[in-house]
Amino acid sequence: MEKVIREIGGSRGTGLKYKDDDGYTYWKNRQCRMHLTIRCASWRAGCRAKGKVFNSDTSKVFLTTGHETHPENQLALNRFKNICNQRAQAEQISLRVIYNETCGMADFVNVHVGSFVSLHRTMRRHRRRIHPVTPQSMTEFHLQLTGEYAHLSMIQNETIYSGIVGATPEEGTTLLFILPGIKNLLRTGSTFLLDGTFSSSPSFGNECHQLYIIMGITFNTGFPIGFALMSRKTERAYTTLFNKVLSIVPEWQPQTIIVDFERAAIAAIRTMFPNTTIRGCWFHSSQAVWRKVANIGLIEICSNHRGAYDTVHMLMALPLLPTNSIAEGFETVRAYYIENVQSLISNNNDYNFTLLFEYYRSTWLAGL
Repeated sequence: MEKVIREIGGSRGTGLKYKDDDGYTYWKNRQCRMHLTIRCASWRAGCRAKGKVFNSDTSKVFLTTGHETHPENQLALNRFKNICNQRAQAEQISLRVIYNETCGMADFVNVHVGSFVSLHRTMRRHRRRIHPVTPQSMTEFHLQLTGEYAHLSMIQNETIYSGIVGATPEEGTTLLFILPGIKNLLRTGSTFLLDGTFSSSPSFGNECHQLYIIMGITFNTGFPIGFALMSRKTERAYTTLFNKVLSIVPEWQPQTIIVDFERAAIAAIRTMFPNTTIRGCWFHSSQAVWRKVANIGLIEICSNHRGAYDTVHMLMALPLLPTNSIAEGFETVRAYYIENVQSLISNNNDYNFTLLFEYYRSTWLAGL
C-alpha cells in the first residue's frame, strides 16, 4: 500500500517523524542502503503497521503491513488535534471556543481528547504562524492593517480598522477602529461615554500613550463602538480624532457626553460639539480625590478615624448634588470637619486636610 507522507519534527524537537494524509504518524526504525524503514508511532500500543521510504522518493511510504491493529482512539485523537490546529490557524476566535466546539462534534463524543491546557500551546503555535511580527511603531501597525494582514481586522467581511490620522506633532498619530455591527449607534444614540486607559494600550516602541474608547449608552448599558490608539493627548489630537469619526458617521451629534476630567478632551468636545452637554464621570472624580488622599498621607487616619473617613467620602459625593448646591455642600463638609474631626487629630493630619480642602476647591470647584 502506497501513502503520501511528509517529514515532521519529533514531539521534543528531536528524532525523525513522518505523517501521512490519514493522520497516522511514523517513527524511523532503521536506515538501509536503498531505503528507510519506518513503523507506526503507536507500535507499542499494538499497531503493527510498518513500511519503507525509498531514497529515490522520500514523499511516499510503501506499507508492508497496514494499520488494521491501530488503536481507533489514537486515530480519532489525531483527527481531533488536526482540526483544532487547522481552525486555530484559520479562524480568529478564542482557542478555548475552538477546543469546546471540536469536543462537541459527534466523532469525538466518546474519545478521550485530553484537556484544553494540554493542547493550548500547540494551537497557539499554529496561530502564530499567520500572525505578523510585533510592530515597533504605529505607522508600521497601520501598514500591516492595510497590507497583507488586512484580513485579520475583518469581522463578518467588514473591516474594523478605519484608518490613521494626524499630520503634525501636536496632533500626533491616531489609529481608529470602529465596530461595523454597532456603528449605527453613533447615529441613533444620544448619550456617549469617552474614556482613555493606559494599562491596556500597546507600546509600539513607547509611541502609543493611550487607548481611547467611545461607548454609546442604550438600554441603560454601555456598548463599545470605537477604539483609538493615540500617541498624543492634546486638544488637537482629540479634535483630529472626532473629525475622523464624523467623516465616517456624519450624523454623530451627541446630546450628552460623559468624560473623565481631562481638559484637552473637554476643550475638543466643546469645539466640535458646541450644543452637547458635557458631564464629568463620578468614578473618575472619586478616584482622583482618593489618589490625592494617598499622596498627602491621609490613608492611615481615614482607616483609624471614622470622622476623617466620612469627611473624605462626603467630598467624593459632592458631584452627586445639584450643580447649584455643590459649593454650599463643600462648605458644609468643611464645617463638619472643623466641628467633629479637627480637634481629635494631630496637627500634621490637620494640615494635610487643609491641603485636601484647598485641592478640592481649586481643582473641582474653581478649576472646571
